[in-house]
Amino acid sequence: MKILHIGREENLERYPAPDSLTGEIQKASLPMGKSTEEYLKAMRDAEVIIADAMAYVPEELILNMPDLKMIHSEGVAYNRIDLSAARKRGIYVCNCRGMNASAVAEQTLFLMQGMLKNVLLNDRGVREGRQIQIKDSLCLKKKRKNTKPPIFPWKNCWQSATS
Repeated sequence: MKILHIGREENLERYPAPDSLTGEIQKASLPMGKSTEEYLKAMRDAEVIIADAMAYVPEELILNMPDLKMIHSEGVAYNRIDLSAARKRGIYVCNCRGMNASAVAEQTLFLMQGMLKNVLLNDRGVREGRQIQIKDSLCLKKKRKNTKPPIFPWKNCWQSATS
C-alpha cells in the first residue's frame, strides 16, 4: 500500500502501523502548505492520502492521483477536502469522528464556569493589582440587588453588605 501523508511527520511516528504491515507500506510525508505538484511528485501513485484535519486536499490533487482509493482526515474536520472531486472518482473520505468529544465537552464546561465566575474580569483585575476594588464593587452590587446570599465564595462580603 502506498500512502501520501500531508501533515506533521511526528503524527506518523506517534501512531505507527503494526509490525506485520510495515513491510507492505510505502509512505511519503510532506508538511501542509505544499503545492499540488509537490505532493504529486512525492507520490502520484498513492492509494491513500492521510491528511491533517487542517490540510487542504484540492480537486486538482484528487483528480491527478490515478490509484487513489481513500482520503483519511487525522481529525474530525474534513471541510478542507474537496468532497465533490472525491465523489466524482468514487473515493472514500473518512475522518476520526468523535475523537475530540470529551475535549469539546470539557472546554464547554470550562467556558461556562468561566462565565459564571467572571474569570476574564477577575484575572485582569489581579494582573493589574485591582482585585480588592473589584471585590468591593461586587459586594456593593450584591447589597442592592440580592435578597439571598450570592453564589460567590466571599461570605464575609455578603455579611458585611447586609449588616
